[in-house]
Amino acid sequence: MASALVAINGTCSSGVAYDAADQGGLTTHLRATPVNVVLAGAVFLLFEWALLTSRWPRDWFLQKFAKANPLLTAKQLRERVLAANSRLVGTLHLIIQVPLAVYIICSPSILANKLYSRTTASVTFLAISAGYFFYDLLVSIFRYEGMAYLVHGAFAFILYTYGALSGALGYYGALFILWECSTPFVYLRWFLFNMGQAKSRWYIINGLLMLASFALFRNVLGVAMSVDFWYTSGKEMVQPSVIGGLSPAVLWTYRIFNCCLNALNFFWLSKMASGAVKVLVGGRAVSATVRGDS
Repeated sequence: MASALVAINGTCSSGVAYDAADQGGLTTHLRATPVNVVLAGAVFLLFEWALLTSRWPRDWFLQKFAKANPLLTAKQLRERVLAANSRLVGTLHLIIQVPLAVYIICSPSILANKLYSRTTASVTFLAISAGYFFYDLLVSIFRYEGMAYLVHGAFAFILYTYGALSGALGYYGALFILWECSTPFVYLRWFLFNMGQAKSRWYIINGLLMLASFALFRNVLGVAMSVDFWYTSGKEMVQPSVIGGLSPAVLWTYRIFNCCLNALNFFWLSKMASGAVKVLVGGRAVSATVRGDS
């Protein structure tokens, strides 16, 4: 395969365009296909199908949910089992992607150019998350839990799918998935609440860990990550590092979506903090409807 020619402002320091394959991984032929994204999404759908058709954990969930709230109807119990399954699917996504994300953002070849450097690992990472967020978008539509979750699922699907199909933005795709480091505590809170443990010590401890990790990864580090992306994308629009790279329209779309997702994070944090105050001050459990997850 012929190497793609990539130049900084059309030339390198010597005034001659250089071979992308020799410059820190700045290749342009590595990218996912729509089939890759669909297959990744199918894996997550199949995993949920396996959960639904297996007696375990389905029957175990039904038993625990019914015991915690005997007034639930059969339909409500089924809805809770479906919600539990979607969180198990989300957990599978995190188990795969968070370690891979750390590997990618520490890779010197990726750090060579945060917008365009790519490796097989980074493109695979983007395709897997695009597939997961396709699954998540379907869940948000057919098991509607609020407009905020639908918007989150749609935006994440668009952002990761474009990254996968273009092969670009692998660094930032991996970086922003670290927002999800708070999600296991969010999932656990939901399970504890729906299994009648809302007054337990573990519920309170997990709630505090959820609040702290959410604020750290999504709000503090999330803003720092966003500032870095705005700075890098701003430089790219003023002085492109790659011929025929991401257009200003694409970069501005990512910027706008980034602002919207940050706003959602602060909205969710405010609801979590309000719930924590009610539990700690009022001594009563609050509804586990504040997911703040994906």
